[in-house]
Amino acid sequence: MKIRILLVDDEPVVRENIRHMLCAFDNVEIVGEADGITRAVELLKTTRTDAVISDIQMGDGTGFDLATAIHRLNPHMPVAFLTGFAQFALAGYDYGPVDFLVKPVTHERLAQTVQRIADRLYPEEIGKRDVFVGIQSDQGYEIINVRKILYLEKDQRKVKIVMSDGSFLRSSQSMQDLEEILSEYNFIRCHQSYIVSLSAVESLHKDSFGRSYWLTLCDSGTSIPLSRRKFAEIKDMFQQRGINCY
Repeated sequence: MKIRILLVDDEPVVRENIRHMLCAFDNVEIVGEADGITRAVELLKTTRTDAVISDIQMGDGTGFDLATAIHRLNPHMPVAFLTGFAQFALAGYDYGPVDFLVKPVTHERLAQTVQRIADRLYPEEIGKRDVFVGIQSDQGYEIINVRKILYLEKDQRKVKIVMSDGSFLRSSQSMQDLEEILSEYNFIRCHQSYIVSLSAVESLHKDSFGRSYWLTLCDSGTSIPLSRRKFAEIKDMFQQRGINCY
């Protein structure tokens, strides 16, 4: 199901960069581009559009003015604001944006915006469909299905991302950055050198002396080290999901 997006920014270079990144998502179709509010409203009246990504400061007005016009045409259309100034975010909340993107925009941050737009448009599909994020690799950016990630392992100066089919890739992003990206998708930093998908965990273990802890993953049977302080935290997280650990 394609999300039809209208891209609005008065800087051609910015539109080109955002367009290039959006083209990496299979569920996105760019239906038009506008360099200001007047042209954007014209396109909205003539082009079937699901969502708008708009700059805030433009020559013929602001993105807030555009959001007001959009809500008159379609009060349920998601709008994501694009700005070079983070301080504009607070003023923009009155317009009910689905997200704020601060320039320069990264692939992984844009992936979160696309997902938030999809969640706003199709709330009944949350938890049913695949989720994709852009992860920096040695070759550029890889668009990865989050549901296929088993775990991430620190590997010298790289991070090894292991998939459910046995394949893997190496990312130059830090564990901290990847933890932040994946935290909202049911991943947890279980050890200094590991991030794991809770959906892939089959069992939690500790030795009889309580000195070492580990997780076993479904299907692969892989054992992942677990820090002592994370053992109780993960146990509580399972219980919050209705899985009692006795």
